[in-house]
Amino acid sequence: MADALVGLAAHHELLYTQELQTPLQDLAEALGRESQTRRDLALLLLTRAGAEQFLALHIGRVSPGLLPQADALHWMERWGLLSAVHEQVSRLAVAFPPPEDPTVLERALAARDTHPTLRAATAFWDSPPEEAPWEREHRELQEAERRANTYDETALRAALDAVLTSGPDQVRSAWARVVSELHHTLDGSPTKWEGAWLAAVTEAPSRPSAGTQLDSLLSRAALHVLQTVPPLSAEKPKVVP
Repeated sequence: MADALVGLAAHHELLYTQELQTPLQDLAEALGRESQTRRDLALLLLTRAGAEQFLALHIGRVSPGLLPQADALHWMERWGLLSAVHEQVSRLAVAFPPPEDPTVLERALAARDTHPTLRAATAFWDSPPEEAPWEREHRELQEAERRANTYDETALRAALDAVLTSGPDQVRSAWARVVSELHHTLDGSPTKWEGAWLAAVTEAPSRPSAGTQLDSLLSRAALHVLQTVPPLSAEKPKVVP
């Protein structure tokens, strides 16, 4: 198999033909199921094929199946096997971001400490790519929205106090602020109320637990609204000529 792929790399234009599309896909699926076979074949190709040949296989849809991210730690802990491989090729085996699993990350960092050339091949771990201006703007906007949507008991208490001191002209807007605070969430995820208007408080995600002091304050504020809010007028406003 290794010799056949090396020979195919010498005529890399064949890698893009319709005739080889299905066989190469079948090969990739088979290698995905057999990790040991995949690693043995990858090692043969890494050590036998020249840099240009292996890069041709990589571009031609073969190498990604041979060097998946799942095998990165395998090659890091056996980096000595790749010592004679052209660095442009050996880097492909570890060209992945740091693993998220703490145990795997610890093993990967230990391997980097052992092999200076591996540390050089994964130098991007130590200096993450700079954030583009539009990415930073988007992130900051998301963070601001998350903060604005995060439940804050102090802000809810202030809104309830404002209701209790509001007169007929301000009580509706003051109560709307209370409802808005009740629909903020602990993690700042946005909510969109689609239920009945009368249930906007009773089913709000941050409604105080029944029987608490904050729940009592909410009930007092609601009663104040009912006693204070002026009735809606059915009269149409007069148009002044």
